[in-house]
Amino acid sequence: MEGFSGNWRNMLRAADRANLKIRMRDDGKGVSTHLSAYEAFRQQKKFVGPPSGLIQAMSDNGRKEDIITLTAGTPQQIVAGVLFVCHGNSATYYTSWNTDEGRNSRAHNLLLWQALQELRGHGIRWLDLGGLNTESAAGIARFKIGLGGEIVTLSGTYL
Repeated sequence: MEGFSGNWRNMLRAADRANLKIRMRDDGKGVSTHLSAYEAFRQQKKFVGPPSGLIQAMSDNGRKEDIITLTAGTPQQIVAGVLFVCHGNSATYYTSWNTDEGRNSRAHNLLLWQALQELRGHGIRWLDLGGLNTESAAGIARFKIGLGGEIVTLSGTYL
């Protein structure tokens, strides 16, 4: 936690006070629930992200333990979720979704903190948080930067 920005640590403490229950799945059974909420979130926010069909196919045709989902919830409802794809000793923060309650309770801070612990337990040593878009997604970029990781620019792959 020492590499996190002060603001990120404060948001994590706020999330901890919200008493959210975190559930981790690495058996493939959390994927369809995650994808349903992710698709609704994607349509509501009108953003382009990895298609659910691709993620479902990866889950159906790969090793179940390579797709890890975490959800945060209250006794009444699940308020946020994240999905990671593991590959070797690395993982990619692939998709996520949030409700207004999840956003207000800072659920993603708690999900990422718990994910770091779970991924380490799965032998993961590197986590790719994905691209940083400081123009149209500045809040998400700040969230990722707040984790204190190294920003790396790689050349693109073009087909």
